[in-house]
Amino acid sequence: MENRVLLLGGCHHIGQHLLVPEIVGEDDCVVDGTQIVGRMGKKMMLWFLQNNKEKIDSDSVVRKAYAYKEQKEKLLAWPSQLEGCTNLAQGCETYQGMHHKLRNYLLENSKPDLVLITDIGKQHRGVVINSDKVKYVVSQDIALLGRQKSSLTEDVYRKAVEKIKQQEKLGSEYQKRKAKRSYQMLVRVLKHHAIPYRLLLMQDYNRYIADDYIDLNPYYKQYIDKNGDQVISKKLQAQSDIALYVKRQIDSA
Repeated sequence: MENRVLLLGGCHHIGQHLLVPEIVGEDDCVVDGTQIVGRMGKKMMLWFLQNNKEKIDSDSVVRKAYAYKEQKEKLLAWPSQLEGCTNLAQGCETYQGMHHKLRNYLLENSKPDLVLITDIGKQHRGVVINSDKVKYVVSQDIALLGRQKSSLTEDVYRKAVEKIKQQEKLGSEYQKRKAKRSYQMLVRVLKHHAIPYRLLLMQDYNRYIADDYIDLNPYYKQYIDKNGDQVISKKLQAQSDIALYVKRQIDSA
């Protein structure tokens, strides 16, 4: 019987931007992180409408276009090549967000055989907002703050943005301490439920989080150029190599 693997993580594990070359019509495409969001514009909408024949009202077309892109890119990401893997990764994720997802997952599903936790982006921020007796865990990229409302109410999102701004004033060392503490809280939940876990590390910056991890940084470096931008053709090629490497590491544990 194959292992049931749950993956909790961020944008490097959802195939983010892998369809940009197809959308913009450029085979050799280099993506400059968050700036690409504002540059695709009309090409994104045209691509979506060409691939979807259902009738869509104008108010929801942008939201549905991005959701469709994310869904299709996730199928190209390396976790899709890992048998028995449920991929709950999402863009702008934080350890607080993963903690929240894990608890909700365990309420509705039996325990997985293994949980894979990925490191998070240096600019990712997570806060908890309590409103009307409901706890909201809000994860954001600081570079996109104010532009990622998602399904949150105006009041909850406004409070989250303000809280993130206030915490940002505390500096980078505070953010590192908070990230490490949030990771450790996530690990405690896994240990409480006796669920094996492994940390996947993509970025050198995050080596402070823990001493034991599966090092994916060499694969990350394959598709990051000297400016820190992603060479999408190389990123696509790396997905199979990452899947094979992670599988070998899991099997040998």
